[in-house]
Amino acid sequence: MKAKEYAKKYNDSPTNETLVEIANSFVKEIGELIESRHAKSNSACMAILKELDQKWVAFSNLSPGISRSGFRVLVQEFFPLLVPAMGWSNPTPREPDSSKAGVLSLPDVVKVENVLPA
Repeated sequence: MKAKEYAKKYNDSPTNETLVEIANSFVKEIGELIESRHAKSNSACMAILKELDQKWVAFSNLSPGISRSGFRVLVQEFFPLLVPAMGWSNPTPREPDSSKAGVLSLPDVVKVENVLPA
């Protein structure tokens, strides 16, 4: 799914559930891209993570209130040892903007237990 499609989905229904679904899709897409591209090297996997980070930034640009560092927060949750290898500093979720009542940011709603199915 493209960033525009994720943004439309979220902007049509800006709820915790929608954001968790989108975050879950990003996490699933890591494995799908690794498999479809037959990525076996560290550099190939890191390129996929960078690509998805760029997609998340595009999604956040189209969806006011979504943290630009949201994908990096997901990577930190699932793969904490990769953050330094990616050259990313530890992502710090931004504080929710109270002027945007009802608008959610990823770090507010996504926890590991909420993203992966039981």
